[in-house]
Amino acid sequence: MLVQRFARNRQCFPASERPLDRAAGIFRRAENRQVFEILTHTGLPALRAALDAEFKEWKNGKVTPDSRLDPRMPVRLADGILGSLEVLAVYGQADDLPRIVDAARARVLAGDDRWTAVLGGLGRHAETARVALDALAEPLPEGALGVAVLGLANRLCRENRVARHPFDSQAGRERLGAYLRAAEPTNSSVPIAAAAALPFISKRDALLKLADSHPAPRVQLEAAWARAFLGQADGFARLARQARDPLQAQVAISYLRELGREDLLPKSASDPSFAAQAELAAWLARPSEFGRAPDKLIEVEQRELAWPTGGWKQLRLYRYLYHPEGDNPLVDGFAVLGLNRIFSMKATRGVLDVQPSEIYASACCWDLQQSGDPRAEGCDVQRGLELLGLKAKPRATP
Repeated sequence: MLVQRFARNRQCFPASERPLDRAAGIFRRAENRQVFEILTHTGLPALRAALDAEFKEWKNGKVTPDSRLDPRMPVRLADGILGSLEVLAVYGQADDLPRIVDAARARVLAGDDRWTAVLGGLGRHAETARVALDALAEPLPEGALGVAVLGLANRLCRENRVARHPFDSQAGRERLGAYLRAAEPTNSSVPIAAAAALPFISKRDALLKLADSHPAPRVQLEAAWARAFLGQADGFARLARQARDPLQAQVAISYLRELGREDLLPKSASDPSFAAQAELAAWLARPSEFGRAPDKLIEVEQRELAWPTGGWKQLRLYRYLYHPEGDNPLVDGFAVLGLNRIFSMKATRGVLDVQPSEIYASACCWDLQQSGDPRAEGCDVQRGLELLGLKAKPRATP
């Protein structure tokens, strides 16, 4: 195994090519319980040995011949360390907690968003997560690491696993206020996390008002949940209104159900077209996509097609639009729902000039690739059209 070879013979690898992060990727691809168990018993000890050696080198600032040639070497070391910590967090062995805490206290890539995945992985293991939170709460870390601590604390508080939120202090409230004032329209995940903490914070009124007036609708929705969680009627009324908006509905509906108020759900919640729009809007709002719901979402058509991977697919085609904002250009895109995953294609310069049949053809090639189908090799729009039995309409000459 790559990680075992690396652990035994680290110096055989050039520093710029040390495959710790690549080796950690093996653990992320565990396909079943049997593979998971094998990696736990035979792979983790080797990964720990390699990680400990790399962390020691990074912490001591050791200068190797390779790092003199490559000034990016400390960052590359830290990349491998952080990738390995993600694995250890998910595997949840109690003995690995000191490694995660030590790296966090040493501020290894403290500005890297992967800390959310590291501490989020710990959240699956209640007692380990609680111990980690206690160790990292004082002083509160800065950067993405601090946001990751906030997310872990929110989760444990909602599950009643900790008695006190680490941000429930003067310094913590000031940090939450800063998060809520820093409006970033393309990424509202930080103020969302700040708003989600408010039910567990004392002296919260000013912070609630900040969250209520935040320019991002998703943050306003989180503020509505916070008020509803606290039993405030206004919070429930806001969630009920947002549940009628397909751009915000999926989260609002889940919150009403979580809070036991299904009686406030709109009739549209059971409509398939509305549910599909809500699903797509929530998917587009993921941090890995656009970080917020689109400004406009239009259903183009519904179509049933015989799909190459088997069976008939009832597909819905949507067009979405993001208006230019700050440094972010206009985004015009299409999405197909009805496959195992949502397919999306977009243009960030001008309008996307493409026909529905061509979109389905592109989705076909993509789906074959995702399925590991050998027909994916060399698949293009023309081949996708042939596989689906479709034809593109001739384009008008200008």
